[in-house]
Amino acid sequence: MSSIEYKRLSLSDETIETSPRKRTDSWTSSSLGFAWSTQTIIVFVVWYFFSFLTLFFNKFILMDERNDPVVLGKSLVMYTVI
Repeated sequence: MSSIEYKRLSLSDETIETSPRKRTDSWTSSSLGFAWSTQTIIVFVVWYFFSFLTLFFNKFILMDERNDPVVLGKSLVMYTVI
């Protein structure tokens, strides 16, 4: 089968031929609708870095027996809402 397919539409007695389309069987950036730009990669790196810091500092805060996990959880939810 060729890589170009024609689609024919039929309206009563008349046949309309549409423009040819190329088949895209591969997962390319144009078929997915996005591209991995430098800015996108930087945003992901920063996001994961701050997520790691949040997990690390939460664990560090909870290592002390005087700190209450409920207070930490409520404060994190409050900061998320703000």
